[in-house]
Amino acid sequence: MIRPPEYGSKTMKFRIAPHGEAYDALLGTVRDAGGELRLHPAIGEGLARLTGTFGNWPAGPTYDRFHPVRDFADDELHADLLRLKHITTADILARSAGPRRMRIVPGPHVGVEMADQMYNMAVEVMNEGDGQCTFIAPLGPADWLEPLRDKFIRSCTDLSGFGYANMDEFTVAPGVIVPPEHPLSFRTLIDKEFVTPLVKKCGLKRGNVKIPNPYDVADYDDWLAARGVQCCFAGKGWGAHIAFVDPSTGLVWILREDEDEISVEIRTLTFDEMSGMGIMEVTLDAVSNMQTALHSGGGNWYETLVTAYSIGLRQILMAERIRVWMDGFVVEGQTWQRWTAKTAFLPKFTGLLPATVTLACEDVEYIFALQVAERAASVLH
Repeated sequence: MIRPPEYGSKTMKFRIAPHGEAYDALLGTVRDAGGELRLHPAIGEGLARLTGTFGNWPAGPTYDRFHPVRDFADDELHADLLRLKHITTADILARSAGPRRMRIVPGPHVGVEMADQMYNMAVEVMNEGDGQCTFIAPLGPADWLEPLRDKFIRSCTDLSGFGYANMDEFTVAPGVIVPPEHPLSFRTLIDKEFVTPLVKKCGLKRGNVKIPNPYDVADYDDWLAARGVQCCFAGKGWGAHIAFVDPSTGLVWILREDEDEISVEIRTLTFDEMSGMGIMEVTLDAVSNMQTALHSGGGNWYETLVTAYSIGLRQILMAERIRVWMDGFVVEGQTWQRWTAKTAFLPKFTGLLPATVTLACEDVEYIFALQVAERAASVLH
């Protein structure tokens, strides 16, 4: 891991106007915490609604509901985001070498190419070492699961030492992962399409497949640390999330007691703070919810889920390599990754765009489907 340069932090400060029993209970909680309480934004906003008004802002302090970067970007990040409009396909091709290289594949769907890279790397690592290889990967953004399974089976690959750590899983209530029959159950799909066939055909061990959940968080971490992670395969969410580490995860509410009142500070987190985050239960941002509703579960927005267990940046940074795949999934001539793909060109880390954590890895490759590259280079699309 290398320490990346960072964009500056930005802070909003408010004072909670004392109001009602909920306020008194919150004040007691802050005092019990030693006078300072740190909260995830989703929890902070929930308390805001309970405790009444904040200063002169009756609705309470908040951030842009579409994407917090629009309120919390410092001047430098703001200017760099505006410059991304001018990225061209030539800019992508010009970065074909080096530790942060880029390339373009035909697309629109990159699942087969992604599976090819995963297969070749797994075989190479297992042949060169002790037969052991460990990958972190999301279920998306490309349909790699079945092609990789089929390649392993056709080649009769011995997977007794292969490990797969999935990035996330939805929850239906605090501490309760989604039931297996739900259309958005990642573990059900992974078990049916990948794990069970490979257990039967290639000797994959079920204990070497990990999916974040509230029951064995420590085991997931210890397992990764003991094995080592050869590669983290990733995509970029619509709002530049990685895993389900959403932009709002890069914010923190800090509540302090101040002369019998509670002051609130909302600020962006630093790389040191975010890189230490492990598996956590998260509330998805609006952008991620829309992405899920449009592209997952057959477009079934009625059953879209808004909370999940996700690995954190700490697990991602265990990887020796990171490969970021940007699928050209096209709807009515457009690909949803056309903008988020451009954030690969940002030169500094910001917790408001968690996928910029790739800057901390010494061996990173960004792979663009042609449709993503072409539309990322066009202001009109």
